[in-house]
Amino acid sequence: MKIFKGIPVSPGIVVHQVKTILSESFPFPDRFISDDKIDNEIERYQSACRQAKENLDKTKIRVSESIGQDFAEIFDSHKHILEDETIQKDTELRIRNNLFSAEYAVTTIFKKYKKMFQSMGKDSVLSQRVADIDDIERRLLKILMGVTGDISKFITKDAVYVARSLRPSQAVILNNKFVKGVATELGGATSHFSIMLRAVGLPGIVGVEGLTKELVDDQTIILDGHTGHVILDPDEVTLEKYEKLQIRFQAYEDAIIKERHLPAETIDGFRVSLFGNIEFPTEAKGIIQNGGEGIGLYRTEFLFVDTEQFPNEKQHYNAYEAAAKDLKGRPFVIRTMDLGADKFADVTGADQESNPFLGCRSIRFCYENPSILITQLKAILRASVLGNIKILFPMISSIEELKWALNQLDIAKHELTIAGVKYAEKIPVGIMVEVPSIAIIADDIAPLVDFFSIGTNDLIQYTLAVDRDNKSVSRLYSASHPAVLKLIKMTIDAANRYNIDVCLCGEMASNPAYIPILIGFGLTEFSISSHSIPFIKNLIRKMTYSKIQEITNDVMFKKTSKDIYNYLSSEVRDLMPDYYSESV
Repeated sequence: MKIFKGIPVSPGIVVHQVKTILSESFPFPDRFISDDKIDNEIERYQSACRQAKENLDKTKIRVSESIGQDFAEIFDSHKHILEDETIQKDTELRIRNNLFSAEYAVTTIFKKYKKMFQSMGKDSVLSQRVADIDDIERRLLKILMGVTGDISKFITKDAVYVARSLRPSQAVILNNKFVKGVATELGGATSHFSIMLRAVGLPGIVGVEGLTKELVDDQTIILDGHTGHVILDPDEVTLEKYEKLQIRFQAYEDAIIKERHLPAETIDGFRVSLFGNIEFPTEAKGIIQNGGEGIGLYRTEFLFVDTEQFPNEKQHYNAYEAAAKDLKGRPFVIRTMDLGADKFADVTGADQESNPFLGCRSIRFCYENPSILITQLKAILRASVLGNIKILFPMISSIEELKWALNQLDIAKHELTIAGVKYAEKIPVGIMVEVPSIAIIADDIAPLVDFFSIGTNDLIQYTLAVDRDNKSVSRLYSASHPAVLKLIKMTIDAANRYNIDVCLCGEMASNPAYIPILIGFGLTEFSISSHSIPFIKNLIRKMTYSKIQEITNDVMFKKTSKDIYNYLSSEVRDLMPDYYSESV
């Protein structure tokens, strides 16, 4: 029996035989051409782009019919990549100036973009778009080389399908009666492939390093889409346990889905609000369908993904308008750009940074490039007349930074006023509490804003000085560390003292184990992934506020991360045993 650990991206438990999806490979042609072939080679490239766009339109139709229009629109971003003038110009210049073949020019250009995105760290939203870039590259290469066929040739029987990496366009092929679950060695929780995997309802785990090297087809495999465990050749005891868990979880999931629109309220009447995190405007409907009360965090980074140029006001507005209309007046929190200077080095001329996460990113980058922030703020303000929209500034670390950001908002308002454009003058403004310095001075910050949003992913990383992508220290990354919990409580206490809203929107909020202590700290708003909403709501409806207070008081006497997490897990496991798998 061999046990692997990955990132769970779609819940469920599967026990089945395994089958490998082999990586596509095709012979690479000549890398260089002669002078007299330049124009013909450029035409080959342009023709491949046209055909790739036609193929994407067909893929979009298939996805719309099998999964839904919302998810089909993910492929609009692929078309944007194909239509990007910078990419097209660079590719054609490499053909003309370097005498590259069309295939080699495409490969070198897309390699540049993939390397740039990968440099942003595994947790970066942009780094998880590498699969999208790879998808477009392979489409073009297959057309240029005349290669036909897709992964459907591997999907021939009931099995859990495993691959080194899979692309978003392949997710629709996996929506197949033979596919019982999916695991990949590469990928992240917010990649387009993971989003679509959740959409088709397949249990899935990504980031399972070394898996394909260890398996052979027809081995028995277990996927635990809750813990991220993948088990090859389980022993009889483990196999029997998971077969029972599989049946039990399916019945549990069916039951809670029916109750997803009930209020998130404890047995003794304590009410909590559950919102959703999104990255694309098309995801807003899914939050509401799963029982969410609105959007607690809209990550706008996708607007900056498909081009090295900055999005204009219209592009921003169109995205916000689409989501606002779907939300129909429900709360809609839009976070301003949370990217670093490294993403835009070619545009701004900025030097590459050795440690982007401690450098010129988010509000710091906007300080150096204020027009980018003002453009985004003007679009948000314009959209504010369409619904209950709020502005969220990320990466604030001092009062000075906050006051600067608020001044930029005033400038944006003034420009719209001069232009005669309507907007909500009293639009609520908040900040992400993700830097320890802000949690420590939360009492000084609270009077200046309308709400706090606690971003635990970065708060944990900065508090504990741990890069969770670094295997040698990732074990130290823990939301249950007493210092992290104290900073969270300090923030909630300050918000409550000044009567402003406070929401927690990191991965911590999607982990049922932390729900009791967070509510016990005084938190009443959570923003979580869409698929987590029914499960967290079910837990809250099984608790009493008096029990929550008891759990919180007990935790305060524990001194280590391990003791705290084990205690919280045991308490929650008793309330939702069908959700949890026993550790392996």
